[in-house]
Amino acid sequence: MRRLPWLFALALALIVAGVAALALKRGSEPRAPASPPQPQVQLKLEDVRYSSTRQDRKEWELAARQVQYFQDVGAARLDEVRLTFYGQNGQQYRVTGGYAWLDPDSSDVEVAGGVVARSSDGYVFRTEMLTYLAAARQLVADDHVELEGPRLSVRGEGFVVDLGAEHLEVQGRVETVLKDFGDLARR
Repeated sequence: MRRLPWLFALALALIVAGVAALALKRGSEPRAPASPPQPQVQLKLEDVRYSSTRQDRKEWELAARQVQYFQDVGAARLDEVRLTFYGQNGQQYRVTGGYAWLDPDSSDVEVAGGVVARSSDGYVFRTEMLTYLAAARQLVADDHVELEGPRLSVRGEGFVVDLGAEHLEVQGRVETVLKDFGDLARR
């Protein structure tokens, strides 16, 4: 009978040691980092049209297949977006892209995903990302850009379109090809 309590104590000690070893092993294994909380959609709208005016002048208007507003990040995501920006003298720039982010406080818009912009005087701009800076009334691209017009083709890195002055500047690594100047050669 004396053996039974001693065996029981030995079995209990082995079980406790096994549990402790298992707990130590699990504590030393690297854990996957907790993923940051994902922003939550507070508002979702379909087929949206919106415009922005300043001093009774329409500055821009947008259309999007879908808009999702994220209050915790203070921004709205627009899918399949079309924007029209208006210059001082009636010039228009129609911009399309796969998606965009709108900051409702500043009215800045960042368009991405195969961005194509068409000016009302026949120029077509292509880039991967384009930002509208509302306070400066500028369209800005930092990536590779291509511009095609009736008489020229321009490639470069980045551009700025000043909507107030209706002026475009390609920022760097500019390559320009002039075309269709047959009428000038005949003079």
